Order: sequence, then structure tokens, then C-alpha cells
Amino acid sequence: MTEARYGSTAWIVEQSLSTPPLMAASLLADACFGNYQNEAVAVDADIPSLFVVAEHWAEAARPYLAEHCPNSRVEVFGGHMMFWEYPERFNAVLAEFLAEVG
Repeated sequence: MTEARYGSTAWIVEQSLSTPPLMAASLLADACFGNYQNEAVAVDADIPSLFVVAEHWAEAARPYLAEHCPNSRVEVFGGHMMFWEYPERFNAVLAEFLAEVG
């Protein structure tokens, strides 16, 4: 068996499978059933936020965020793991956002 190299698909799978099962189940349940809409709306004016949205969600996300979190910054690119699919772009967007909010 070859060693999984950082950044490879095998590495991502290896990292994902290293998550303890109870934690993985908790994260999945939160992703499926968690609703933080009220919290996001409540802090919109006071806490800067950046939403990196997958291309396939952009049509729904942009108007929703414009209505509910008008002070947030929205970037659209990639699919599920933008930080892995487009690491340079993701890091540049994040660094720029962090520099703006200080």
C-alpha cells in the first residue's frame, strides 16, 4: 500500500476516517439538522462574516444571504471542500477578509 501524500485524495480520505465515530456522527447530525439562522441574523451587524459558497448553491445562497446577512461577504467557487479544491484562491480570500476585519 502506498503512503497517502498530503493533498491527495487518499490523504483526505485517511484524515476523514481518523475522526472518532461518535464525533463524526455528531458532526453529521449537526450538518443535517442544525439551524443557526437566528444566530447568524442576530450577529450580522456586529460580527464580520465570510461565506464561501459552493457554485451549485450560489443561486439559492446569494439572495438568502443578501436578505438575512446583508453585512456578510460572499465568495462563490468550488464544490464541497473549496480549501482543498482551490487552496490558493481560498487562502487568498480568507487572508483578504481577515486583513479587512483586522
